[in-house]
Amino acid sequence: MSAWTVAVVEPGGRRAKRVVEASGRDAARSAASSDGALVLSVVPSRARVGAARLPRKALEEFTSMAAILLPAGLTLRDTLAVLAESADSKEARRFSHGILARIDSGVAFVDAVRASGAEAPAIWTGLARAGERTGSLDAVMPRLAAWLEAGREAREKTAGALVYPAIVLSMAVLGMLGLAFWALPRLGAMFAEFGSGGPDLAGRLEAAGASVALVLALLGALALAWPFVAAARRRNEAFGARLDASLLSAPVLGPMLADRSVFAFAFAMETLVSGGLPLDEALRESAGAVGNLAVARDVLVLRERVRSGASLSSAFRETKHLPRRLGTWFAIGERTGAPEAVFARVRALYERKTARTLERLVSLAEPAIILLVGVAMIAMVLLFIVPLFTAYGSLL
Repeated sequence: MSAWTVAVVEPGGRRAKRVVEASGRDAARSAASSDGALVLSVVPSRARVGAARLPRKALEEFTSMAAILLPAGLTLRDTLAVLAESADSKEARRFSHGILARIDSGVAFVDAVRASGAEAPAIWTGLARAGERTGSLDAVMPRLAAWLEAGREAREKTAGALVYPAIVLSMAVLGMLGLAFWALPRLGAMFAEFGSGGPDLAGRLEAAGASVALVLALLGALALAWPFVAAARRRNEAFGARLDASLLSAPVLGPMLADRSVFAFAFAMETLVSGGLPLDEALRESAGAVGNLAVARDVLVLRERVRSGASLSSAFRETKHLPRRLGTWFAIGERTGAPEAVFARVRALYERKTARTLERLVSLAEPAIILLVGVAMIAMVLLFIVPLFTAYGSLL
């Protein structure tokens, strides 16, 4: 499909330009006028709908409004049309316009969302896709809206707590850059020129500058390599699963990532099972919602075992990254005939565990960074500043 710029007069009388994707001029005219707008002109556009990534805020606003309109009885298309005109932010209106145009051209809802460039988490796309297939988007969207709101509050709280440590760390990095590329080389050259105890100190200064530069180069290389690693993870599922499994085993962050994956699994299963989806289908859909590819493989193992006749509780013995104790808990749900209640309890438990772990990490970040910078300053004083004064005294 090609991109078209359509000048319209919107139902409220406001003139606007819309960029839509369509197979031809007539299709673009039809898509742009789907909400009753009067089309003035249709010309080819160099832009692509959703080519630029939309901020997460647009997805959050869309989800919160859809969580109100869909349960009120509006269809998905009517909801999108309303949001395309009345959403608070320009990004959310553009987001809704793009989805509406794609749906009118036959694209599935979640595929339209992903093509729009929105930063949709795996749990959002997984549950929304399941809700679209089962016709339960009106039940799914309020849950997703609450989850996004809780995530936004957690991010804001975390960002606020990390402002001071980030400033301290940034100043330390700038200081290390100054030492490595300006101060130490000049001091080394100066004392090498003076002689008198200087050569040893000069060599030490040059070695220190090279060491600091090497550390900073390695950190920069890791930062530059990460986007390529993330792209390889998306393209190669086997590599992505191995990478995600290694992250689950990492110290400090590993347990939190594992707890978050269990939360996502339980949240998805609670939503899908309570919506009437059969257990094996709910497992298939929740595999795409957990985010971690290694855990997703475990969920698919659970599905295969359930489809072969095993109980869900016994199937947990076949998994590698999901806690075995979940099998004991789900055995209770199987006996009581209320598995969604067990999923709800597991979801609440791991949601609290994840929040507590994040709070502990954030609370420890500030003293840890300050301690690290303090140790670096003390080492610099002992290794370089004191010998500098000693050498300076010998020259007097």
